[in-house]
Amino acid sequence: MTQAAARTPGTLTPAGCAPASAVTPDAAVLERNLRALSRVNPRLAQIIAQTPARPDAKFARADDGALTGTVGTEVERALASRRRPLDEARRFAQSVDPKAAAIFVVGGFGLGHHVLALGERLAMTGLVVVYEPDVALLRAVLERTDLSPVLGGSKAVGGAS
Repeated sequence: MTQAAARTPGTLTPAGCAPASAVTPDAAVLERNLRALSRVNPRLAQIIAQTPARPDAKFARADDGALTGTVGTEVERALASRRRPLDEARRFAQSVDPKAAAIFVVGGFGLGHHVLALGERLAMTGLVVVYEPDVALLRAVLERTDLSPVLGGSKAVGGAS
């Protein structure tokens, strides 16, 4: 969603700025997410559980309190807005016409904000299918954000190869 930028290594802030406080993994959050996901896709939940989290993923709280983060070592790629990821997600969801299709395919789970916003916009009128090839990144996100109400819902669709 956003472009890579020069950053101080190990931080979510531009070079020379104070680093944001890190959001660390929470085993209880991961367990809730995997338990919810296993109700609709036990194989995917097992794959995520067996995959180590991506080591170069870094997470912090944005100005709006939502999770933000980057991946990469030499050049960090932002996974969402560093300041207002929820606004970014809402703008994305508003760009979709729920009357145009019943199924929406999203390339990349990222931090999940855009997926949640799209699901809210569609309400009971559509289905969101997400393709996320980076299982290690997905694990890292699910260790930090409780998405269990969405992952365990009847509208949750996921797969793994």
